Amino acid sequence: MEKNKFIISSWNSNNPVKGSKFDPHQKSLEEICYISIDWITITGLFLKSSAKQELTSIGWVIAKSVNREVFNLELQEKKINHITNKVDINVKARIQPNEYRDTWSLRTSNHITKSDKEKILKAVSYFIKPKITRIDLAFDFINFNDAGMHYRFYKTGTKTTTITNTSGKVETIYCGSSKSNRQYRYYNKLRERTNNKAEDIPKSYYSWERLELTTKNRDLDHEVKRMLTCFKRPKYASNNLKGTAKIAFIGLSEHPELISVLSKNTKKKYKEYLEKYQGYDANYSELALKVFNANKTEIVKEIESFIKE
Repeated sequence: MEKNKFIISSWNSNNPVKGSKFDPHQKSLEEICYISIDWITITGLFLKSSAKQELTSIGWVIAKSVNREVFNLELQEKKINHITNKVDINVKARIQPNEYRDTWSLRTSNHITKSDKEKILKAVSYFIKPKITRIDLAFDFINFNDAGMHYRFYKTGTKTTTITNTSGKVETIYCGSSKSNRQYRYYNKLRERTNNKAEDIPKSYYSWERLELTTKNRDLDHEVKRMLTCFKRPKYASNNLKGTAKIAFIGLSEHPELISVLSKNTKKKYKEYLEKYQGYDANYSELALKVFNANKTEIVKEIESFIKE
């Protein structure tokens, strides 16, 4: 899959930025939003005995498994990391058995070549009744003037987990469970890549935030809109709140999930404050929806190319 396939710039231009996010122009980029298929999971009965010999002959390797009686197959790319001087192993696809089931899953990323795709399709041909059971979409927000991990998920009744660094700054926010039908993730992609000593970070990127959707539902139109509806940046109207009330108001605006720990009466009071004094900025969400709508047909076509149902 071409890395620059799903790309659009946020500024008014009929000419989207050329190149992939790992090979941009040398000039500074301005508020760029990308959409990409991050991962696709295919599940079904796997003819492992028949597949093992042919798949290993075309480049799949048998990977280590906790259970020695069961093997995992991986499509790997090995390269020297000149920062760490070690060999990095990039797993482009993995086939492994599902726990407590007779089925197997093939999970593949979007960072694949035409040759990789052919090897993956060969592997899929050894699945009986394969189904796409999970799709991961990613929205990348690059070099935005208001960057800083300011957005939050406002989704009532859904658990939200916030991870901060040692200085208290937000690094990652999860909304929902990994075992549920959908999960959202918003994180500092630039920090993650830097911490992992990645070599392929463009020098022109001074901020890079990512919003991810993981869903088991094939109706991407519904799922993307559902996620973007609750993804907003809080902004505050002028008010006369003081002391503890003001601190609590700002805290609940930044971390809406904390309202669940309040008593009934206190919760009611601060809900009224939030409704009265809080507004939202949805710049990221509005742009992401435009990018999705502009590339929806291509995205669905690419997903369906992995399987004939």
